Amino acid sequence: MSVTFTKLFSSITESTVWCEPNSTRIVWITMLAMADRKGRIWASIPGLANRARVTLEETEIALTTFLSPDKYSRTPEHEGRRIEPIDGGWRLLNYEKHRGLMDEETVAETNRKAQARYREKRKESNGKRITVMGCNEQSPQAEAEAEAEAKKEQKTIARFSTSEIEKVYEEYPRKIGKGFAFKAIKKALEALDAEDPVEAMRLRVREFAESPAGHKGEFVPYPATWFNQKRYLDDSREWEKS
Repeated sequence: MSVTFTKLFSSITESTVWCEPNSTRIVWITMLAMADRKGRIWASIPGLANRARVTLEETEIALTTFLSPDKYSRTPEHEGRRIEPIDGGWRLLNYEKHRGLMDEETVAETNRKAQARYREKRKESNGKRITVMGCNEQSPQAEAEAEAEAKKEQKTIARFSTSEIEKVYEEYPRKIGKGFAFKAIKKALEALDAEDPVEAMRLRVREFAESPAGHKGEFVPYPATWFNQKRYLDDSREWEKS
């Protein structure tokens, strides 16, 4: 039996599924716990009912709820549906997106540890000195090694989480090529000179989305193209002319 885990965010208590009967909520939590790394639940309806410790009828009601559109869902994809049937069970929709989210505390801790390692490397490199003609001078080899380590360490610092990139992506008027878009947004955020790059970029993208240029439907550039070309640096007056 493989061991997997599902991140359970506190915001689940604010979701529409939390407004459902107790048995439906229990089935939902059970499915989250049973899901593999791709969000698949391998079970029959009786098997799922047994795992959730609810009746067969209650399980069927819960599944009908999860398979149906939900106009009040906070996630617009799939019309608010939570699962889809697959051969041998069901798949949780949007599972991989939510699994990849890092909460702010995790991001902060990752950055703190990476920066601490970076400072330690710099400290060690400063200690690697040799005496040449009575003067203390850093060894060229030690200096090169320290510089390489520093650059490598800096690359490991996760400056922007998936959830932060998602916030920027959601502001863009055309949702297509999400994978490439995320890479382009991350690169753009890293290059942006602002106190709060995420919020600054969100406001800039929203300004574009609300302009005539952002209402051109299929003629709006792919998000990856828009960010890679640094169109967020354009004069916004040009967007009004479109």
